[in-house]
Parts: sequence; structure tokens; C-alpha cells
Amino acid sequence: MKKIIAMLLTLVMLIPTAAVMSSAYTNELIFTDVKKNDWFYSSVYNCWIRSYICGMTNEKGEYIFKPNDTLTRAQFLQMLANSTMDLIYNTSYATTDTGFEDVKTSHWYNAAVAWGVEKGIVKGVSETRFAPNDPVTREQMARMLYLFVEYKGYNMNYTDDLSDFTDAGTISDWALPQMQWAVAADVIKGYGNGELRPRTNTTRAEACTMLNSIYRYFSYNGPIDRSGAFAAICDYVIANGKPVSDIDSTELYITNEGSVLRIVCSNDSSSIYIACERQNEDMSERLYFQASTLNSYYDYTYQQSIPKGENEFDFPYVVTANITADGLSDINYIYGNYTDTEKQEQWQSLHDEFMAVFTELLESLGYTYEDLYR
Repeated sequence: MKKIIAMLLTLVMLIPTAAVMSSAYTNELIFTDVKKNDWFYSSVYNCWIRSYICGMTNEKGEYIFKPNDTLTRAQFLQMLANSTMDLIYNTSYATTDTGFEDVKTSHWYNAAVAWGVEKGIVKGVSETRFAPNDPVTREQMARMLYLFVEYKGYNMNYTDDLSDFTDAGTISDWALPQMQWAVAADVIKGYGNGELRPRTNTTRAEACTMLNSIYRYFSYNGPIDRSGAFAAICDYVIANGKPVSDIDSTELYITNEGSVLRIVCSNDSSSIYIACERQNEDMSERLYFQASTLNSYYDYTYQQSIPKGENEFDFPYVVTANITADGLSDINYIYGNYTDTEKQEQWQSLHDEFMAVFTELLESLGYTYEDLYR
């Protein structure tokens, strides 16, 4: 077990860019077009920090999200796929021939489309066309979210007669059951004027809000183990930490010689992020742990970063892996080489600091490190 733990490491999703990864745990979004007073800030933040979204750069080189742009079918499928580990566990999706004339293996969304079709979440607009760049309406999104939740195996026993909405009669027949479920499950909300607007195109910000709602839904409607070490850590942090503004979470800092251990738990105890960080003038190191009660895996990453400029970093050494109850798997040397003795020693040194503080905390709560895998 010690050997397994010593090799720690994973991103919940693929690393979008070095700058994105470096800034992700400052509690500040890097997107210049998403402000803290925007109604969708926390939803976009939650999707970004979990790597469901990446954003883009503008002509000034700034990271932007374009929250008010219309979401496309391909973009939404990519968000859904990113929220699972499916594309990481099965890399063949990227080269799968979907059979659609407008989806090629060279397209960035090929894997997501192949995944969505295979899982029964979406179909083409015809036998030969998928229309990846077409907008997604609210009723179309409700249907895809319903089928996504069904694929994940969660409770679907929600329905609403939609009598509170003046435009309920405009919902397409094929989408009515899914809209009834989405409203009842609090996944889709109406507008202040009593309208549901089922045929209105969905914005990128709205999609983030709905995806966040889905994962809150999972927290209360699925086979989630709220007992054991995971819950004990969350309870301790929530009781003794400080609120994290805008992201419905609580954080706790524990200092150690030369390093700082930071633990962030969502206030519904469904997810946890633990990072041990150490830095000097030349280099920053981070060993972090991410997990969710919604999944059977725990994710670790060890990374080194060297400042290159404002909000720019080089990452000469990044190793990730996935740990389940069956042990270590999917080791991925994103940058660097594990046989580099100096870097291996740096990695082990930070890991030792991490384990010293984290193990002490777990033992004070009546658990061991191994209990996290049960």
C-alpha cells in the first residue's frame, strides 16, 4: 500500500492548459468575462475547477468563457463527457467512426459524440447528420440530461405537471416527460415571469448551472456512502473551517514545516479537494487529492511549476494516476520522467509532508488513510 500511495497522482479530467491548471485553486476564475457578481459565477467556477469546461483565449491573450453565447450540441456533449471518467478510461472514443458525415475523427468533439451516442444520451438529427454546431434548446437539454442521469443509474422518480408555467403548452411532445422531470428535480428553473421557454436556445452559462444542478441531484438520489472517513473529513472541515466565497464550500488550512495542507469540502459533503503545497523562489510544488462520493475513484496529481511570467507557468514534471479500491491504475506521465532521481526525491519529500499532516488528522477522527479506499 505504501508503494501505491508513494506513486500518487490524477486530474479529474485532462489538463486544459498550464495556466489554467496553475490558477485553478486560487478561488479566482481566470475568465475575464465572468465576474463575481454575475448570477452564474459559482456555476461556471464549479464546472471549471472540475475540468468540465476549459474556455478560450481572445485576441489579447486573455482567458474568456463567453457565458452568454449560445451553446452547441457538441459543446454540451463535451461538458457531459468531461464530467465522467469515460473518455479517459476508454480512449478509443477519439478514433471511433460515428457514422455521421459532419463528425470526423479529426474533430475535437468526435470522442464526446461517439460516447453520447453509445450511451444513448443523444441521437443524430438524421441517420447521416449530427449537426454538432446547432444550438441546444432548453427542452433538448432537458432530454439529454434525463438520458444522462438514466445512464448513470440514478433515481428518476420525479415529475411535475408544469401548471405553474404559462407556456407549458409549447413543449414538444417528445420532450414533455423529460421537462416534467427536470423541473421537478430542480434541474431546470423557469423565468420570473412564469415562463419556461422550452424552445429557447441555452447559453453556456445556463448549461453550467444545469450541470451543477445535476450533480447536486446525484448527491441526494444515488448510491452514495455518506459514512466513513470521507464524511468525517468533510464534517470536520465544515465545522472548523471558513466559507469559500461563491462556491458553496468550506476550506481549512493546516500548516506544517515548509508546507501548507489545504482541505476544501463542498457543503453538501459530496466532494473534497486536499492539497499539500510547498514553494521557494524558483519552484512551486503541489500534491493534490480530489475525490467525490459520486464516483468510485480517488484522484491524485503531483506537479511542479516554475513561474514564466504573469499568469504563465512551465510544468516540467507532472504525474497523474487513478486509485480505486483495487489499487493504482492509469499512471500518466504528462510531463517529465519518473526515473529522474532528483524529481522523484522531491515528489517523495512532499508526499511525506502530506502524509504526516493528513494521517494525523485522520487518526484524530478515528480513521486511517486506507479507510478512504473502502
